[in-house]
Amino acid sequence: MFIEPYNLDYQWVNIGCEWHQNIIKFYLNNSLIRTIEVSGLNSEDMPFDPVDKPMHIRLSMQSPLTCDINEDYVDDSALPKNMYVDYIRVYKQSGTEAVPFIQTPSEFCINSTGENISCAYYPDVNYTWTSTAFNFGPNDDNLPSARWITLKPFVSPNNYYDITVTANFENGYAETHTYSIYIAGNPILPTGVISTVQSAPSSCYFFCQNSTKNKIVIYLLE
Repeated sequence: MFIEPYNLDYQWVNIGCEWHQNIIKFYLNNSLIRTIEVSGLNSEDMPFDPVDKPMHIRLSMQSPLTCDINEDYVDDSALPKNMYVDYIRVYKQSGTEAVPFIQTPSEFCINSTGENISCAYYPDVNYTWTSTAFNFGPNDDNLPSARWITLKPFVSPNNYYDITVTANFENGYAETHTYSIYIAGNPILPTGVISTVQSAPSSCYFFCQNSTKNKIVIYLLE
């Protein structure tokens, strides 16, 4: 996997990665071995924007993900193999956020049945979600960093309400972030020659059709 003088069969090696906004750097024994400029990537090089996704550390003896796996690929005579890990350390660059919001509602109607909200996930981190307007429950991800939010009773529409999440790490580090969501009230629907159909049960968007001109337009009605 590595050119000389690095041999994973006979010596310990330090593997490192620096994940910046526009560049990713890979290190081997504190020597820079590869640099990726994020702005220069296309969909064939990387089918997602890495700066918008949480980074995961994967320890595996599996063959590279870019290779085709078939019965002849693995040399059975070389097995079994062992991988020894001495330590793993994760650092946060000063001035950056460790637990930014990843998924937030783009809209929220007073009659909404609920929406997903999430921030970056870390194991063994305690997440506390608070809000005066929203209830929090588990969503399909079933992670403490992701919640299914629903409105509390008697919330007044046409106002902004905050959602706050605090992440407490085992080493004592803590981070708090707040996201404001505008709650739209039930719209006053047009009548007469205009007919309306709600685009989704909890959506603030309605499809409006002018029956006289047979023309369809989309309004955001609040």
